[in-house]
Amino acid sequence: MSNPPPDRGMSWSDFLSNHKFKISIDFTSVITLAGDQLFILVMINLDTRELLWVNSTYSPHSEWIKQQFKNAFFDLDEYPTLCISDRDTIFGPWFKKAMKELFHIKLIYTPFKSPQYNGRCERFHRTLKEEALANIIAINPEQINRVCFEYQKYYNAHRPHQGLEGKIPTSSESFPKNVVVFSTKKHLNNAITSFESVKIAA
Repeated sequence: MSNPPPDRGMSWSDFLSNHKFKISIDFTSVITLAGDQLFILVMINLDTRELLWVNSTYSPHSEWIKQQFKNAFFDLDEYPTLCISDRDTIFGPWFKKAMKELFHIKLIYTPFKSPQYNGRCERFHRTLKEEALANIIAINPEQINRVCFEYQKYYNAHRPHQGLEGKIPTSSESFPKNVVVFSTKKHLNNAITSFESVKIAA
């Protein structure tokens, strides 16, 4: 298996660290009640672990994917400088060209049969299905998007991440280890409970 970084001898983590504002993208899917495959596009900020965008469709064609990038970053001052994706057919040569010409984003494909190089997206797919989609019956994109958007708010603002040493993506504070007083917050129609420390006045 060849290493993906362009500079011989450079590790994958060093290669990524040399780029500002880098993202990882991938599709996962669910089967609806009618037996149709519904594709879910995920974009993750590799620096903060923030779930930047999630949306679903029956037909992930090129124009739909380009529109997702426009929607995901329309209110930001800049686009990512680097995008990591696997070698699925949908992310073919047209996609690399579009990333460069429309958004000035450098696209890097992971090596063949090496999902670990896109590990954060791969791991997120499992988390999304276990925590948000496991207890519902998929019906249509509108329903799945409502669930995913609600989960995005929980994931970014309330869920501590082990890979961030207990931090929450949109917060610089770590989840406290020695606090005995917590408040609880319910998410996704009470399917998920988050715990947040309560500050006690001295």
